[in-house]
Amino acid sequence: MPSSQETPQTGSKAPERPGCPKHYPGYTTTSDTYAHGLYHEVVEDNEAKSFLEDTESYDPEQKRWSIPETLRNRETLVDALYSMLLSVVQRFVKPSEPGVGRHIINTYGHPECEQNDKHGYAACPVLVVPATGPSFDLPEELRSAPSSELDEVSVGYSCMATYFTVKLGSTAGSTDEQVHEMEAYARQILRDQPNRLYVRSLVLTENHARLVHFDRAGGEITPPFNIHQHPTTLIRLIAGLSSADERVLGIDTSIQWTIEDQRKTKGTITTTGPNGDSKTYPILEQILTLRNDIRGRATTCWRVQDPDTLEELVVKDSWRLDDLRGEYELLELVKGLPGIVHMVSYETGRGETKDFRCPSTSGRFQNRVATRVTTKAYGRSIEHFTSVVQLLSAIRDAIAGHQKLVSDDIRILHRDVSAQNVLLGRNGAPEGERGVLIDLDLAFRATDAKPTIEADYHTGIRIFQSLSVLSAKFMKKSPIHDYLDDLESFLYLLVYIMLLYRPDGSRLLGTEEGPTILASWVEDDAELAWANKRGILGLGSVKKFRAWTISRTGDKQRLGFQGKGPEHLLPKRDEHYSRVLQMFDESIETIRASIPPPPEPALTAAFGPPTPHTATPLNVEVSLPTSTPPLRRSARIRDQLEKTLHLPVGASSSPNPQPNPVPRRSTRIQKRHLEEHDATEALRPKAKRAKKGPRAPTRSR
Repeated sequence: MPSSQETPQTGSKAPERPGCPKHYPGYTTTSDTYAHGLYHEVVEDNEAKSFLEDTESYDPEQKRWSIPETLRNRETLVDALYSMLLSVVQRFVKPSEPGVGRHIINTYGHPECEQNDKHGYAACPVLVVPATGPSFDLPEELRSAPSSELDEVSVGYSCMATYFTVKLGSTAGSTDEQVHEMEAYARQILRDQPNRLYVRSLVLTENHARLVHFDRAGGEITPPFNIHQHPTTLIRLIAGLSSADERVLGIDTSIQWTIEDQRKTKGTITTTGPNGDSKTYPILEQILTLRNDIRGRATTCWRVQDPDTLEELVVKDSWRLDDLRGEYELLELVKGLPGIVHMVSYETGRGETKDFRCPSTSGRFQNRVATRVTTKAYGRSIEHFTSVVQLLSAIRDAIAGHQKLVSDDIRILHRDVSAQNVLLGRNGAPEGERGVLIDLDLAFRATDAKPTIEADYHTGIRIFQSLSVLSAKFMKKSPIHDYLDDLESFLYLLVYIMLLYRPDGSRLLGTEEGPTILASWVEDDAELAWANKRGILGLGSVKKFRAWTISRTGDKQRLGFQGKGPEHLLPKRDEHYSRVLQMFDESIETIRASIPPPPEPALTAAFGPPTPHTATPLNVEVSLPTSTPPLRRSARIRDQLEKTLHLPVGASSSPNPQPNPVPRRSTRIQKRHLEEHDATEALRPKAKRAKKGPRAPTRSR
C-alpha cells in the first residue's frame, strides 16, 4: 500500500484528454489518507464505534467483518457484503423528508448482471442503492412493473444513488480495469441524472475497498485500504455514498422536481434573475443535448418560463475549462445583435471540479468550472426545419450574425458551428433573426496581444470541421483558425442537412447513401475524416457555395506559401460575407417564386381539398425515378443533392433557374397568395420533447 506521503499517481493506460496543452490522464490516484478523511459530518466516531459493538456484521474480538476468510465463490462474498452494507444503510441513512428513501438491492444472478457489455464488464453493478426523492425517478420501462418486483431487479440509472462492484481479491484486476468498469456505470448515471455533479462508488473485495470518483474532469481512485483494519472508514463511505441528503450525493439541488408515483412531474430551477436577485423558474422541458461522455462540457439546457412575464427562456448549464473565458463574458459583448443568442442573466460561483477532489491531485487533471447562463428562447435546432425556405433563411441569418461576431469592434470567432448550434428563429421572426447562432463556450476573442488562434482538430464537432482545422492533425505547423473556417463549417452544415433530410424535413433512412457518407466524416482519426470530406467536395453538388469555399481555401494556401498569415484576407472579409449572403438570398427568392399558390376557393369546392402543402414544400423529387438507369456512386449523390434543392446554392447549372409553371391569375390574386404564403412560411410547429437516441457526431472539448 502506498505511504501517506506518496505523490498521487496517474493512470498509465487512461486516454489522453483531447485538446489539452499537455497530457492529462483519464484518472488520477489520491493519497492513501484521502478516503479516511471523508464524510465525518455524516457519521461521527462515537456513532461508528457504537454500531460496530451492536451489529452482527462485525466481530469486535476478531476485529473483522463477518466475511468468511476462505471463499469458494463470488456469490458467497456478494451475500456477505450485501448484509453488511444493508445494516449500515438501515442504521445511518434515515431520510427526514417524505418521499425520500434509500435501500440496497442485490442483483447477483439476475439476467441483467449475467450479461456483459462490449468491454466484457457486467452490464450492471451487483449491489445497487436505489433512491427516491426530488431528483430521482423510475426509468420508463420499469414504471409499469409491479411494486413487488422492484426489489428484485436493477432499478435503472435515473434513480441510482450509488453502486458497488464486488470482486474476489484474486480476480480484482488492475487499477485501469477497475476504473474503466466503474466508469461505464457512472457515465449512465450522469447521463440519466442531469443535475448530477459527480458520482462516487466503491470497489469491494473480501479484504479491501477503493473509492472511485467521476466528475466532468474525469476520474480519481483511492489506493486500496483494508476494510477490517479501518471499519469506521468503510462505514462512513457507505453512509456518505447512500446519503438521504442529495447535496452529499453530489446533486445540484438548485434543480428539483415534484415526484408522483416515483416519476418526475413539475420541476423548477433556481438561478440569478435579470435583476441580479435569485429567481425560481418553472421547467417546461429539458432540451436534449450531446452529453454521453463523462469528461467535457456536459451542456444541459432547460426551457423555462418567467413566472412574472410568462416569457419562455433557456437556462444553460455547462462545465468550461478553467483557462477559457466564460461564455457570459462574450455574451455581454453581443447583446442585441440579430442572429446571435441574447443573454438575460448569468450565475457565477457554482463550483469547480477541483472542489470535489483530493487536494493532492491538483494540477494532475484539467480543472473545469460550472457555468450557468439564462438566454432568450428560440425555436428548435435547425434539424427540425419544415421547408427549404425556412432552412436556408435560418442558415443565412446565422451567417449574418457570425459576420457581426468577427467584426473589428467585437472580434469573436465562434469555432463550433454545428447543427445543434444553429437554431430556428421564433415564429414570425423578421429577416436577420430567422436563424440564431448559439453556444460561445469554445469561442475565441482576439486581442492585440493575441490576435489569432491555432486550429485545433479536437475543438468542435468533427463532422462540421473545416479541412484546414482537420489538417492540424498532420501538419507540421498548425494552421490559423479564422472566419473562413467557420464559413466552411456552414457549408458542411448545409450538406449535412441535404444528405440526411428530405425537403419537407423528414429524415432519410440510415441505410441510404447520404447518411452513409456522413458517417465517414465522423471518424475519430482527423486525417481520415479529412480525406473522406475532400472526396465529397469533389462532387458537383452545392456548386456555388462549394466553389467559393474552395477558392478561399486556395487563397489561404497561397498566402501560406508566401509566408503570410490569413490576416492578409481581412480587407476582403466583408466582401466575402456579402457574397455568401447574396448566394443564399438569391436561392431563397428563387424557391419562393417557384412555389405555386394554393388553388382558388372555387376550385377547392369543385375538386376537393388539395394535398397538404407541408408534405412536399418544394414540389420536387427527392429520389431518382425508377426508370433511370443505375448511376455511379458520385453521380447518384450529386443527383440526389441537386434534385433536393435545384438552386444556385444547391446545384443548378442554369444562371437563371426558371420557376415551375403556375396557373394564370390576376396580379392582385398572385400578390395576395404570395403574402399569405410568406406569413405561413414563417410559422413552424410548436416544439415538442425530442426523444432520446444515439447521435453520430461527438463533441471533443
